[in-house]
Amino acid sequence: MLTTLITGLAVLAAVQDGERVRIRAAETPKEIIDLVKKHQPQGVVAEAEKRVRDDRIEYRLRIVLPDRIAEADFDVRPDRAPSGTIEDRPWAADVPLPVAEGLRKAVPEADLAAVRHTIRVDEDHPEGRASYRWSLREPKRRVEISPDGATVRISQRIAEAELPQAVRDALQRDHAGLQIRNVDRVAVSDAVVFEFDVRGGDDLTATLDGKIAVRPD
Repeated sequence: MLTTLITGLAVLAAVQDGERVRIRAAETPKEIIDLVKKHQPQGVVAEAEKRVRDDRIEYRLRIVLPDRIAEADFDVRPDRAPSGTIEDRPWAADVPLPVAEGLRKAVPEADLAAVRHTIRVDEDHPEGRASYRWSLREPKRRVEISPDGATVRISQRIAEAELPQAVRDALQRDHAGLQIRNVDRVAVSDAVVFEFDVRGGDDLTATLDGKIAVRPD
C-alpha cells in the first residue's frame, strides 16, 4: 500500500514538473485516437506518453502498423482542436512514384529507404496534410514533397557569406548586430527565400532582392 502511494506521488510530481510520463493507451484523448485511425486505419496505439506544460498537454504515441511502426506527437490546448504529426517510414517500394521521381530530380543521390511519410494536423490543415520528406545531416539538407509530386520544397543550410549581396546589404542596413544562428536557403518551385534562425529575437525571412520580414510561425 505504501509503495503504491509513493509511486503515485512520484508520478504526480513528474507530471507537475513537466516530465514525460507513460500512460495507458486508453488514456489518450479520443480526438487524437480518431485522427490516428483516420490516417492510419490499420494502426494500433501500443504505447503512450503524456507531458503537462503550462499552456498545453503533449502526447507521444507509438503506433503499430501491419509491417512497420509509426509515431505521433500531439499538443492539446484549451479551446483548440489537437495539433501535431503522425509519421512513419514506408518501405522504398511503397513510396509513391511521383514522390520518388520528384526526390530523384531534386537530389539524385537520395535513398528512398530513408524517406519519411508525415501527416501534419494544425489550424491550417485540420483534416491533415500529407507529405514525404528526405533529409541529410551533412551538409544539412531537407526535401519535402507532396504526395502527387507537384510541390517540392528544398531547404539547405548555407553560410552567411553565401547570401546574395542584396540580402547582406539589407541585414547590415536594417538589422545591424543581429545574431544569426543558422541560415537556410529554401526553394519551392521557382521561388527562393532565405530563413534566419535568430538568437534572442524573431526569426526572419528574406527574398532574393533583400526584402526582410518576420517569419510566420
